[in-house]
Amino acid sequence: MTRFLEGMAQFVAQHRDAPVPQGGTGRVLREFLQFQPPQFLGQPDPDAARAWLDAVERTFRSMECVPEERVLLASYQLQAQALTWGSADFCWLI
Repeated sequence: MTRFLEGMAQFVAQHRDAPVPQGGTGRVLREFLQFQPPQFLGQPDPDAARAWLDAVERTFRSMECVPEERVLLASYQLQAQALTWGSADFCWLI
């Protein structure tokens, strides 16, 4: 789980200043949600984290998302404890 969080933090840090693609965030979000991607609740189980990430990445590949869109879209699927650590650990990176 720690490696997963470190990887997410590194990804956000690398892409925080990248330009947001044109085309409308709302349109991209609606398309993403039509795939019914799983939510991540922040379970301390590395297998659950990997399964969530694999499922979300499949959706990103299907949509041909750019890295900036991936960060935004993945953040919509963080729930419960994952939303809490997402706010606490990643706010300083953005």
